[in-house]
Amino acid sequence: LLAAGARETGMPDVAIGGIGVGQDAALVAAGADALDVISAVFAAPDPAAAVRAFDAALDAAFAAAASDRQQGERT
Repeated sequence: LLAAGARETGMPDVAIGGIGVGQDAALVAAGADALDVISAVFAAPDPAAAVRAFDAALDAAFAAAASDRQQGERT
């Protein structure tokens, strides 16, 4: 649904609700432009560490998605 929505609207898609570290790659691959992780950050014992973990995971997820798109354009 996320990927279809991105194609239909042309607007940024934000995934919200119950998102934790480890789900980011699948959501980005499905077309998410951003993730709402407020609950996960504030529920964490160390919110600053949670932000750093999400930041690193999202950097990797967006890099992988860009690489996949580039490889798809080459074929």
